[in-house]
Amino acid sequence: MAIVLGAEPATEDIAMTDHKGLPVAGYQPTQSQSSVDIVNEGKQLEEMALRFADRLKSMGAAVDQRRVAIGVTDIEKGFMQLYKAVFAPTGSRIALPTDSN
Repeated sequence: MAIVLGAEPATEDIAMTDHKGLPVAGYQPTQSQSSVDIVNEGKQLEEMALRFADRLKSMGAAVDQRRVAIGVTDIEKGFMQLYKAVFAPTGSRIALPTDSN
């Protein structure tokens, strides 16, 4: 199966232009279709990189598995930062119920 990056989604996949987000503290309550599309493109790229890492894992002792594990962690961390750049958290700190006003 070929993955076509940057391709426009099929019209049946777009039900609305804004997506109501999960109620996660510190994030915007809605996301635009373009934000969702670019992150979905990133998810495909991430999956391709992780599948490459899976191939390296399957090579066993012929490949330094510690470095493969570090690489996988760095891929996951890197893509998470890219997704956060798109979904734009409002800040790094949130209010707690025990905070005084």
